[in-house]
Amino acid sequence: TLTKLSNALSVNQIVGNVVVAPSGLCANFNVPAAHTTTGVANADFVLYVAAGPTGTTTAAWAGHCTLDQSNRPVIGVANFGPRFITWSTTNPADNDVPIYVAVHEIMHALGFSGSYMRNYFPSNPQVASTRRGKAVTLYTASTALTHAKTYFNCASLDGIELEDEGTAG
Repeated sequence: TLTKLSNALSVNQIVGNVVVAPSGLCANFNVPAAHTTTGVANADFVLYVAAGPTGTTTAAWAGHCTLDQSNRPVIGVANFGPRFITWSTTNPADNDVPIYVAVHEIMHALGFSGSYMRNYFPSNPQVASTRRGKAVTLYTASTALTHAKTYFNCASLDGIELEDEGTAG
């Protein structure tokens, strides 16, 4: 899963260090002081991860807190509710869900959410729709949609739904 994800993501490399703005979501995380002054060298994205309370039904949340000059997230955060973190040493199949949750949250930190796309890329092809009785954002860029149709073996797919259940991810 992680190999597929890293192969799918390609960005223009950042020149210089990635500096953390200690505000917004990042203010809630323990960020090394040097990351807010000197920055992080040789990085295109930095993710801070924590395990703290998330509420009664939220297993995890994630989002971005610093954008580069192209409005691409370069600093992200993810928080996982400790009571939802499970790992099996006897049945590896039981570990699929926590891995999927982690990948899902990392995708939000990277900017894959309806609110990020609406706010920072309003010219990208997006369609507001209603699915399962709720408002959703469908991403409809032709290249992404073609890949999704192939991946899901669904020629009638009309958009890629961007999950955005919470305010931060």
